[in-house]
Amino acid sequence: MLRSVYTKTLREISTSLLWWSVGLFGYVFFSCYFYPVIASKASAFVQLIKDVSLMNFFTGASGDFVTPQGYLFSEFFSAIGPLLLIIFSIGFGADAIAGEENRKTADLLLSNPITRSRIILDKFLVLLTGNFVLSLALWLGFLLGGHIYHIQIDSLKLIQTNLGMFLLSLSFGSLAFMVSAWLGQKGLASSISTLISVISYFLWGFGSMVNSLKPYEKLSLFYYYAGDNPLKKGLSSKSALILLVPAVVCLIVALGTYEKRDIRI
Repeated sequence: MLRSVYTKTLREISTSLLWWSVGLFGYVFFSCYFYPVIASKASAFVQLIKDVSLMNFFTGASGDFVTPQGYLFSEFFSAIGPLLLIIFSIGFGADAIAGEENRKTADLLLSNPITRSRIILDKFLVLLTGNFVLSLALWLGFLLGGHIYHIQIDSLKLIQTNLGMFLLSLSFGSLAFMVSAWLGQKGLASSISTLISVISYFLWGFGSMVNSLKPYEKLSLFYYYAGDNPLKKGLSSKSALILLVPAVVCLIVALGTYEKRDIRI
């Protein structure tokens, strides 16, 4: 008899989560490895980048690339890092409920003395755990790489930046999770969440360059995560709350809709 959906699901994704963690840790570690080269040729890189407005798309409003904060933000935190975490979150979120139905295992899950709300909460807790583990791997990679290669980064701001990325990824993953629980369609959950995350990213990225988009950049969750580079200014409590709200709303909707929906078994 199944006692915990949480432990069952976490066990199922443990190998995948391990390799995701190793890959992210390695990427950020080697990003730190290359920074001394960038710093030693700072003037050459500044000359190479002629169009500062285009650089803003990758570095935020400051256009900074050669300081430790600017380099790590542009190299990882502005695009690669959050997008990789979002890919993981959307992939798991879309599969969490609808995947059970697609694999014809929903009937086995529901035959156990476990309420539907408990299934939703346990599956969501796995989504949260996965994001936490990946965020922890990133933090450890930067901590070790920064120590070895003498990169001076404020520890508190690094934690805040990782927290912001965690919340950003959790929100988009929660959207996929909600659609998966509500409609039971994995492909639709993944497509909707991916589309909204891409629109959100480009709305933030081009908001600082295109005047007509400037009034709308605050509609993007990336705006509250990235701002003017959280490695320099940290993550405000207001921004953290705004990033958290979508995840909470999506969880509440998932609980309500899955409880009433006819499950395909």
